[in-house]
Parts: sequence; C-alpha cells; structure tokens
Amino acid sequence: MKPIQEFSLEQHGGPYEQRPLQSRLLHHGRPTGILLPGYVLLRQFITIDGGYLLITDWDCPFEEMTYFTLLGRDFRIRSSRRLGGMAASFLLTGFEVVTDSAAIAIFGRDKGHDLQYLVKIRKLGIPYFLPKISIKKI
Repeated sequence: MKPIQEFSLEQHGGPYEQRPLQSRLLHHGRPTGILLPGYVLLRQFITIDGGYLLITDWDCPFEEMTYFTLLGRDFRIRSSRRLGGMAASFLLTGFEVVTDSAAIAIFGRDKGHDLQYLVKIRKLGIPYFLPKISIKKI
C-alpha cells in the first residue's frame, strides 16, 4: 500500500444533523459515481494490484464509526468493512502500513489505551463469507 492524494469527498453545508450519511467520492475533483459513508476522507492508498483503499468517517468524536472501502481500478466497490457504532467510539488516530497488503489501524481511546487492528487485503474474496478486507483485533 502506498499513500496517495487523488481522492476527496464532497463537502456538505448546513447543520450537522441535516447532512446526508454518504458523500460523493471525487477523483482529481471529478465525480466517480460512488457514494461513501462519512464526511471526511482520513487516508487513501493505492494497493499492489492498482486498486484503492479509502478510509472515511463522519468526524463525530463521541460516536465515531470508521469505514474501510476497497475500490477496483474501475472505481467499483470491491469490499467494505467498518468499525464502531453508537456509543462505541472508534476514532482513527494512526495507520501504519506493514506490508503491501496489510496495515495496523490504531484507534485512540479516552482512557489512554489504544486499540489496534490488523487490516489486510486478500487477493480473493467472497462477499459476506470471506470479504477482501479482513480486520482483526491485535
């Protein structure tokens, strides 16, 4: 995985509570036709096979959910996983690439203990049974 700066998310105006839950994904400022969950694109990487790993969230520090989305070269979603939920904050504070297909996602906690997850991209995947993005707590 190699960090890139090719993508962005559309910006939403108005009160936070009235914003849509998804944002349009832009590639070099042009619409891709993809909607991703969240308002903030935290990290973006090109993968070894030429696809893209995008990490998004809603920029809500108390009830944060982080999404990992794998796009193919054709900008089609190949896999998507999430961490977090209501009253279970998963605020991404770090992301360390370990190999071409694996990284450690670090989530800061309010009690000083970080949570770490191994995020792997599999070469093959079966939707719902064996997703291309694997996430395991370490």
